[in-house]
Amino acid sequence: MMLSLVAYQKYIREEQSAMVNDNYLGRVNAKLSGKSLVICPLSLLHQWKNEAQERFRAKTLSVYVYYGDDRDEKAGLCVGSITKCDLVLTTYGVISAESEKNGILANFEWSRIILDEAHSIKNRATGYHKACLNLRATHRWCLTGTPIQNSLDDIFALICFLQYEPWNQVALWKRVIKKPYDDGDEVNALGRLKSLLTPILLRRTKHSRDKHGNLIITIPPKRIDLIELEFSKDERAFYQAVFDKSRAEFNGFVASGAASTNYVAIFALLLRLRQACNHPFLALGKKSVLKPDERRNMALTTKSAFRPCQNEGADAYYNRIAAHLQTDMQASRNTSYSAKSLTPSYIQNILAQVEDGSCSEECPVCLDPPQDAILTPCGHVLCDKCLRDSLASDLDNGCPLCRSVVDLAKVFKLMPAESSTQTEGSQAGINTDFILPRATNEDEFESVKLQQLLRDLQAIKVGNNKFPQQRRKVVIFSQWMSMLHMVSKLLTRHSFTHCMFHGGLSQEARERVLAKFANQPEVEVLVISLKAGGIGLNLTCASVVILLDPWWNPGVEEQAIDRVHRLGQMQDVIVKRYVVKNTVEDTILLLQQRKKNLANHALVVGKAHDERQRDRLDLDDMRIFFR
Repeated sequence: MMLSLVAYQKYIREEQSAMVNDNYLGRVNAKLSGKSLVICPLSLLHQWKNEAQERFRAKTLSVYVYYGDDRDEKAGLCVGSITKCDLVLTTYGVISAESEKNGILANFEWSRIILDEAHSIKNRATGYHKACLNLRATHRWCLTGTPIQNSLDDIFALICFLQYEPWNQVALWKRVIKKPYDDGDEVNALGRLKSLLTPILLRRTKHSRDKHGNLIITIPPKRIDLIELEFSKDERAFYQAVFDKSRAEFNGFVASGAASTNYVAIFALLLRLRQACNHPFLALGKKSVLKPDERRNMALTTKSAFRPCQNEGADAYYNRIAAHLQTDMQASRNTSYSAKSLTPSYIQNILAQVEDGSCSEECPVCLDPPQDAILTPCGHVLCDKCLRDSLASDLDNGCPLCRSVVDLAKVFKLMPAESSTQTEGSQAGINTDFILPRATNEDEFESVKLQQLLRDLQAIKVGNNKFPQQRRKVVIFSQWMSMLHMVSKLLTRHSFTHCMFHGGLSQEARERVLAKFANQPEVEVLVISLKAGGIGLNLTCASVVILLDPWWNPGVEEQAIDRVHRLGQMQDVIVKRYVVKNTVEDTILLLQQRKKNLANHALVVGKAHDERQRDRLDLDDMRIFFR
C-alpha cells in the first residue's frame, strides 16, 4: 500500500508539473520533491528494495539503500544518490548511530517518513525513538501489526513520532489517558484513546471486509494446534528440582520484603524455569562449552542424576539436586570461554544484532529494549543496570542467562551501531549462512519437545513423499540460540536438510539463507530465532510453523506466524505451539491472553474491560508462577 502511495503521488506531481508552468509550484515541488524515507529493521531492507523494483514498471520508482560501513567515506556520493531517487531505505540502527553527529538523512526535509515495524520505537528512552523524532518530514506514517505490546505507553511513543497534537504532550497523555487507566477507570480511559485514534488509525486485519462485505484479502485458512506435552519422569524430576529451588528463593524475597526490589533476580529465576521446559541443558547453562564426549557423558548423567534413588526421602533428594546444580554452575564458571572470546569481528556481529533489534530487542531480564546495552564475556546482550543489579544481589549469580562468571572489567559496552554489511564475523557466523549438511550421529539427550518435534517432522516428510505436489516446508521458531543449535543437531542426526537464520548473520548472509530455503526443494526446514525472523520476512514458501516456546507477548508470536500466513500463501497453514503441562508455560499462556485483551480493547471500538488488565508483571503475577 505504501509503495503504491509513493508511486501515485509521484505520478500526480509529474502531471501537475507538465500542465502548470508556475514558478511558485516549481518552488513547492523542489522543496517537497516527493522523496520518501523508509526506516525498517535490517532484515527487511532487501524485501523493501525487491518489492519496489518488482511490483512496478522499470523506472517507476528509483530506490537507494543507505546502509553500510562506508557511508562516511562516500558522503558526497550518498547525497547525490539520495537527491536523485524517490525512495530511500535505511535501518533504525543507522538513524540512531547518526543522530548525534547530524548525519546526512537528518539534513533532508522529507516529503514522507515511513516507519516499518514501528513498534521498534515503543520505548521513548531509546536512541531509536529519539533519532526518529528528530527527523523532519511533512507526512509521517507508522506501520506495525503490534502497536501495543506491553502497555498503553507503547502507542503514545508512536503518537509522539506522528506529532499528533495535542496528544503528543506527556502531561496531557498522563492526565487524560494513563493516570485514569492506572487508577482503574479503564472504560473511560480506553474510550478516550479510541476517540483520539479514530482520525489517524487505519486498521486492517485478515478479517477486514470491503463495503460489499467481501474480505479485502483472501488467504488459505490457518489452523493453530496447541500441543500440550508431558515431561518424562527424568525431566519432571529435573524441572521440579529447579522449580523448588527457585520458589524457595522467591519466597525468601517475599518474606524479607525485598521482592519489589529484586525483579531482576526473579526474572532470572523465571528464565531458568522457561529454559528447563525446552531442555535441561538450557537450564544447566554449560552444554555449549563441552566437547562431544563430555556432552554424551552429560546426557547420561542428566538422565540418571535427577531420578530419585531408592529409599531416598524428599528432603535428601532435593538437597542432592541443589548440590548437583551448584556444582554444575561452578563448573560452568570455571570453564574457559575462549571459543567465544570478544574478537572485533564477533563484536561487530553483536552490534549488527543490536542495530536491527533482532537479537536483543528486549533485554532477556527486564523484557524492555536494552538500556545502555552491554555484552558479557559469555556473549549475551542485556541492560547494564540489569546485569549490575543481578550481581549486586549475589556475586555468585553470574550471567543471568547462562550463569557463567562475569568479570565486569571484561564487559563490553555497546554503543549505537553502524553495522557492516559483510564482516569476517558474520561470514564466520557459525556457518549458518550455508545449508547445514547431513552429518554424523551423536548420542544426544532428546527432551520431550525435541521428541515431539521429530515426530511432527517425520510425519510431514511422509506426507511430502506421498503427495509430492503438496510438499510442505517447515519454519521452526525459538527465542534461544542454544535451543536452535540443539534443533539443528537433531535435524542433522535424522537427515533433515535445513538452514539457520538468526540475528548474527550479515545482510547478504540473510538473503542467501532465505533464497536457499525458498528455491531449493531439498531444504525442508528453516530454523530461525523469534527475534530475528519474527518480523517482516516473507516465508510463504513454507506452510508449517512450529513455535518451540511461548513468548510473554502474544503479538510477537502472531507476527512470527504471519511470516508464513500472509498474502502470497498458496496452501493452508498449520501452526503447532509446544507447551509443557504443569509448568510456567501454562502461566505464560494466561499472561498472553491478558496482553491480547489489552491490545484489542484499546484498538477495537465498542468493547470495555470486565476486569483490571495490568500492563506489567507485578508481585501477584510472580506469585502465580511460584505457587
